[in-house]
Amino acid sequence: MAGIELVADRAKRTPFPRGAPELARVHREAYQRGAMIRLSGATIILSPALTIGRSQIDLLCDALEGAFAAVEA
Repeated sequence: MAGIELVADRAKRTPFPRGAPELARVHREAYQRGAMIRLSGATIILSPALTIGRSQIDLLCDALEGAFAAVEA
């Protein structure tokens, strides 16, 4: 498993508050791009299979990158 904490302010490292609409948007955008992620507060939880391949890792990274960009815009 891996976790990615989402912060509202990078400089201060303040996490998004629980239930922030940005969190739901990142979750939805990632899912629409083919990545199943879980949210725990302001943390994205990734639980890939132990047999994950390079192409699947690329898909996951691309989906997250696209989701972040869509929410940031």
